Amino acid sequence: MSQGSRTRVLVVDDEPSVLLEISGALKRHYDVVTARSAEEAEALARKLRKDCRELPDPQPLAIFDEVYADMPPYLQRQRDTFAGYLSSFAEEGV
Repeated sequence: MSQGSRTRVLVVDDEPSVLLEISGALKRHYDVVTARSAEEAEALARKLRKDCRELPDPQPLAIFDEVYADMPPYLQRQRDTFAGYLSSFAEEGV
C-alpha cells in the first residue's frame, strides 16, 4: 500500500445511529464506507470489483513492492527468482 493511503472498511447496518457510531469510531484510522442494507453493500462491492478490473495492469515485480513494508527473506528470494524468469524473456527478445 502506498504511503498516505488508508485501508477502506465497509460498515453495514440498517440502524443509522449504529452506522454513525461505528463509522465515527473507525474514521480516524480507516476510510469508512457505509451501507444501510445488504443490497446497498452488494452494489458498492460490484462497483469496487468493476473499478478494480478497469485498473491498468501493474508491472509484475511492483506487486512484491506493494505487499510488504519489510519483505521477509523467503519472499525476497521468490521475487528474485521471478525477476530472473521475467528477464529470460527479455534476453530472448520475446
